[in-house]
Amino acid sequence: MNKVPNSTSLYRYTSIPVLLDMLQNDRLFLSNPDNWKDKTDAHFLKEHSKSKIVKALCFFEKNETSHYWELYAKQGCMITFNTKLLLANIDKKLSNGVLEYGRISYKKQNKFKYETQKDKLPFIKQLRYKGEKEFRIVWTGEKEEKEGASIYIEPKSIERIIISGDIKEELAKSLKDVIYTIAKDTFDGKVLYSWLYDNKVWKKRINP
Repeated sequence: MNKVPNSTSLYRYTSIPVLLDMLQNDRLFLSNPDNWKDKTDAHFLKEHSKSKIVKALCFFEKNETSHYWELYAKQGCMITFNTKLLLANIDKKLSNGVLEYGRISYKKQNKFKYETQKDKLPFIKQLRYKGEKEFRIVWTGEKEEKEGASIYIEPKSIERIIISGDIKEELAKSLKDVIYTIAKDTFDGKVLYSWLYDNKVWKKRINP
């Protein structure tokens, strides 16, 4: 597949432990589709891989929304990546398997033709998911690395980190200190707190 998205940024919602591991080790682990809630989507990836191991990592081309927070990172964070820098070195630490990436194509059930689209199965979803604007990285191989399938994250590719508004502001401040300690000056001014659920500027529109 290997098609670069139109957007200059990609957004990944994840947990705090995953964030800290990424900062410490410059990596993001790909997940097993068997653990996904969307069993239809998982079935497409498993069919594509046949008897091989398949792992995937999902991003979005849309910025912050309450829907994404609730589903993927209620007590977590959103990481914004520079698309070009993210994709430039993702295979740096991979020594086996095949890595593909691309935008998800959303299809109506009666428009999906297996024989003509079977090579694109990891990048096809039901039309009802179209609003997600998902971008996906897929790894397929006979054997994983000892620690699991992961992609290399170039620190410079991280444009900003937003901490969930569901985390208390005092705790978010402590988390910011931890991030700055791990990454030193790399993310100075780039770690923010989400005001989506308590937007003070928006509230002032009523009481300026």
